[in-house]
Amino acid sequence: MDTSPAEGDAETYDDLPKGRWGVGALRGASSSIVAPSQVRGLPPRTIQALDQVAEPELSAAAVADALDQWRWYIEIPVGPRRLEKDPYDEWVGESARIRLDAAVAALPVREARPLRRMVAALDRRFLSATVPDPSVPAGAPWWQRRDWF
Repeated sequence: MDTSPAEGDAETYDDLPKGRWGVGALRGASSSIVAPSQVRGLPPRTIQALDQVAEPELSAAAVADALDQWRWYIEIPVGPRRLEKDPYDEWVGESARIRLDAAVAALPVREARPLRRMVAALDRRFLSATVPDPSVPAGAPWWQRRDWF
């Protein structure tokens, strides 16, 4: 019996597809694959602090995934304004943004500063690409109260 991976099967984390439909595309799905503790643009002390947070959903790997998802979400409307929002897109973006806020809150001030700056830069891009959505209740998080042009 041949136990080698079939063509297209991944053998390591680096071989797995990344992005929208790759590793971490579905939140809540458990995986036995552990991502390396690297977050592009964050200093080692922040990454180490994230890996020491008690909640696994706030690990450095989970935060890297949330940053990728938030980046993806804020860049969705490439063409003309969509008439209807895609619930999956909304869920991915919002859950990523919630996770980023939780990660910043869970870190000591010094270690959180680089992540806070990174998230703030992405938020500015999102704000510049969206307009207020008056149909969303005022008590909702600010990013839920925005809509694409």
